[in-house]
Amino acid sequence: MSCSTSKAFRARLKLLDHEIERLQRWALANCAMHATFRSDHGAVVIVCLRDMRRTSASFSRTLRAVMQKFAIPTSGLRGQWLHLISEAEALALCSPAVSGGAPPVVGAQAHDEDVRVVHLY
Repeated sequence: MSCSTSKAFRARLKLLDHEIERLQRWALANCAMHATFRSDHGAVVIVCLRDMRRTSASFSRTLRAVMQKFAIPTSGLRGQWLHLISEAEALALCSPAVSGGAPPVVGAQAHDEDVRVVHLY
């Protein structure tokens, strides 16, 4: 997608399991929709849909700041690790119903009586 601003982005990151959980907590609190999965090459891909249109540079600054806040290393974030995507693409990736049902569950985490499912596929 070649637009200068968007409400949605896709970031490809190298994260450990506990780092994924931290980033997902941020996305749950700050994004309208989000999805996390592993690419064919083992990288973690996070797709987020936010409420305001932003540039790629703005989203990357935000994500870097969040990662630094959660003590997730940002030294490997070089090149094209974050891309703007259309809202339709984000909705398709974030909605399990659109992709033909719920994605396979790789891990789950329980907090008190609430169960948090981590979608990695």
